[in-house]
Amino acid sequence: VQDAVKDGLFRFDGSDLMPRHIGADVFWAVIRDLVAGRETVPGVLAHLDASWDGVYPLVLRGWDTEDGVYEAGYVLANALTEETDGAFYVIRAEDSKQMYDLMCEMPTAVGLMGTATYSLASRYCDVDASHKAIRFGRDHFKSQFVVQEGFDPAGDITDLDDLTWAYPGTHSLSGYVVPLGMMVLADVAAGAELEAGTHVLAVEAVSDGSADFATTFVSPALPENVRVLVESPPIPNDPVAFGAGFPTELRGQVEAALETAAATPGIWDASVALLYNFWEGIAPATDDDWEWLRNVLAAAGWWVANPECGVAPAWDGMWGDQFAANGSVTVTVNSIEAPGSPFATDESGHFDAWWDPAVLDLVAGDVVGVSDGTATKTHTITELAVTGADP
Repeated sequence: VQDAVKDGLFRFDGSDLMPRHIGADVFWAVIRDLVAGRETVPGVLAHLDASWDGVYPLVLRGWDTEDGVYEAGYVLANALTEETDGAFYVIRAEDSKQMYDLMCEMPTAVGLMGTATYSLASRYCDVDASHKAIRFGRDHFKSQFVVQEGFDPAGDITDLDDLTWAYPGTHSLSGYVVPLGMMVLADVAAGAELEAGTHVLAVEAVSDGSADFATTFVSPALPENVRVLVESPPIPNDPVAFGAGFPTELRGQVEAALETAAATPGIWDASVALLYNFWEGIAPATDDDWEWLRNVLAAAGWWVANPECGVAPAWDGMWGDQFAANGSVTVTVNSIEAPGSPFATDESGHFDAWWDPAVLDLVAGDVVGVSDGTATKTHTITELAVTGADP
């Protein structure tokens, strides 16, 4: 088959990745009608577009491997389709960023997300959690700060300022990112850092005196000369989340169907358990469960740029924030590049642009656009008038 494709003898279409009732039913029916002359291309496209009503994406992780993502995912998608009034198809997220993008850009999606990714998506695009994973019998995990036994018994995080910090790696949520945020909020900065490589080695660095304190997830066995100084509040496990526009009534059906699937080994073990490490089941959750984590991640520098701009037609000027830092933005007015464009952005992505009204006079009806090459924002100037006043 591969040789035939290389020779240009065969072509595959995307119907195998479509929801079952579209790819196997509607798609083939309208294509047969097209070939037989009973339908036109615009008619085929109209039928296909209409068939997507009531169809919803199920976004699943697939960055560990692509193999089996769709096969396992459709076990769950088909179960949701059978138990609810919706039809579901699988989308594979290749990394955490794509998971974030898909859940934010597809408001009718349901996704099984990472807890840090969800924390960002819930802050910036109103993604909302309904459940959190149960792993090792718990619906949460924690970070911990460990020190040698001789450390001040009344001490806390503030006593760690300017000391040597050992951590597993900067990729670790519980071993680095959360502790960093906690330290920033406590106005504590390490004097030196040691990237140990694993949670266990970070603890050993404290035990042998290479570091004054270490941060890990709560669980590694501690040597006799090492103790826990502080534990973090509970960090929710990875959630099941819904896009901001997911239908309310259908969401209730999906939540019930997910709980049924989690209690059905033939479904859970053949789908979620294959794609997500140690997901034993799910427990109810609300978005409030992530509020502490969102604040800690923000303190640690985890945030998503949300470019915005403002226009002041009375002064013929504009400004913007959170565009690409230390770069430039192109400004257009009615699709024509504005005088002086492009404009430089500073380290925070801020820019200002002001014009002499003899050069550019902004008036009602003008459409002002700003782009840094990645993000684009538009603003239409409207004319406001006071038509009445309440004394």
